Formats: sequence, C-alpha cells, structure tokens
Amino acid sequence: MIRTVIYLILFILAIIFLFQNGSQPVTLTFLKWSTPEPIPVGFVFIGALLFGAIVVWLWHLPQIILLKRKTRSLNKRITKLVEDIKRKENELEALKKEKEELEAKLREIEGKKPEETEEKSEREKEEKVVEQNENDEKNEKKRGFFGFLKGRKGEEGGN
Repeated sequence: MIRTVIYLILFILAIIFLFQNGSQPVTLTFLKWSTPEPIPVGFVFIGALLFGAIVVWLWHLPQIILLKRKTRSLNKRITKLVEDIKRKENELEALKKEKEELEAKLREIEGKKPEETEEKSEREKEEKVVEQNENDEKNEKKRGFFGFLKGRKGEEGGN
C-alpha cells in the first residue's frame, strides 16, 4: 500500500515536470548513435520511466512467479485440509450416532431383563466372597505353624 502511494506521488511529480519542461527539444546520443532530430524532453522522460518500470518488473518477475506458485500450492493444501476436516466431522457424527444407537440398545437390554442383571450382580458378589476366602486360606498357609500360634494367642488374649 505504501509502495503504491510512493509510486503515485512520483508519477504525479513526473507529470508536473513534463508539463513544465515538455516542450524543450533535446538530442539524444548513445555511443555513436544519436537522434536525427531533436525530441521533446517529455518523450524522453516518459520513455525513461517506462524503461525503468519494465526493468523493475523483470527484476521482480522470478519472485512474483515463485510467490504465485507457493500461494497456489498453499491454497491446494488449505482445500485439502478443509476437505479432511469435513470428512473427520462426518466420521465424528457417524460415531456419535453409532454411540447413541449402542447406548439405546444397552438401555433396552438393561430395561428388558433387570432380573438377569440382579442375578449377575449376586453371582459377582458370591465370586468375590469365594476369592476372599481363598486368599485368607493362602495367607494362613504362608504364616505357617508359628503364625497359627500367634493367631491363637491373639484369640486367647481376647477371651
């Protein structure tokens, strides 16, 4: 933006110079070549401005091409990522629906057969009690004979 404003100011100054000094004729000479007739300074000035603009444009052309190529590839990548996000959102929605369906089936199963769930919970309690008893027996065997005596002394002291 600032660069454009600077170019615009330079162009306006050049136009002002052209109107003030444009009618003076000059002869151009380059090496052995020279203009056959004198030309107005305004034409020389405009030619120099155009030549400078073309040189600057050619100087920046590789960078412009590189940036356009990079922009194009980044836009393709953005498009691909947006599509990927949409696909992932669709997958997420499908998984949410599947989860809701499975939860509904689970509630349906639990609602239809509450006696089975009660029987399962009673069985699990019984299995825990059996495991606890087995663990107690193993612990007594680990204590050995002297551990048994220690346990007996604790029982006798309590009476």
